[in-house]
Amino acid sequence: MARALAWVAATVMAAGATGCAHGRGVNAPAAGTSAQAYRIGCGDVLEVDVWRDGDLTRTQPVRPDGKIALPLVGELQVEGRTPADVQAEVEQRLAGLVQSPRVAVIVREVNAAHFYAVGELEKPGVYPIRSSTTLLQALAMAGGPGAFAAKSEVVVVRADGRYTVDYDDLVSGKAGMVVEAGDTIYVP
Repeated sequence: MARALAWVAATVMAAGATGCAHGRGVNAPAAGTSAQAYRIGCGDVLEVDVWRDGDLTRTQPVRPDGKIALPLVGELQVEGRTPADVQAEVEQRLAGLVQSPRVAVIVREVNAAHFYAVGELEKPGVYPIRSSTTLLQALAMAGGPGAFAAKSEVVVVRADGRYTVDYDDLVSGKAGMVVEAGDTIYVP
């Protein structure tokens, strides 16, 4: 029953994905290409440190609506933005209120980044991404493909498309990709 529900969830996710890029590791983003700046997500814990002003310094989680609230600054949308972007906006908002504001935005806890593993896997579920994780590593976290898995059709569904990769190509190093936050990995 659980596997049937997992399959339904994966099918719904795949149907709702925007775009449709198929490939056997050729069109999929290459492993090690995720060198982008970290994007803040809901549940992450941020420390916003205003230099020499302890009353304005705060450590708080990003709310489900993607915002935090700071003294003198008010509500601030932070989800999906880099710490540097948030830092610049806080400094800008404080500029007329504090003399030469210097702000540091530090991600104290990364809680938002995770991926979903569904289908014919030994341990389907939701897994955190704590560091750069390849698709092969993600599949290992989920216990690997089950005995009846269609290993030649591992599907990764993400916001920019859908990618099909052969498990044996992942193992041999012929294909690879880095798992991104929000990815759904489906093994039929």
